[in-house]
Amino acid sequence: MKKGQDLFLKLDLTRFFPVQHKETEDFYAIDVAENPDFDEAALKDKFLCYPVVKARKPKLKSGVVLRREVLQPIPLML
Repeated sequence: MKKGQDLFLKLDLTRFFPVQHKETEDFYAIDVAENPDFDEAALKDKFLCYPVVKARKPKLKSGVVLRREVLQPIPLML
């Protein structure tokens, strides 16, 4: 299992999309209903991201806004 994948094992993938910050390597979950399509987004598009840490659930009270250009998708093995 790749680094970070275990953080997303309990993530509701019908609601959230897992990403990683390219520079800080922090892990986030993007609520798909609140944000543009990640694959279709321009680099300057902004996303509301929720940190994912050891609790393996997004911290919904700690959202941060990040641009698409600093985020990379996390491939998950299902």
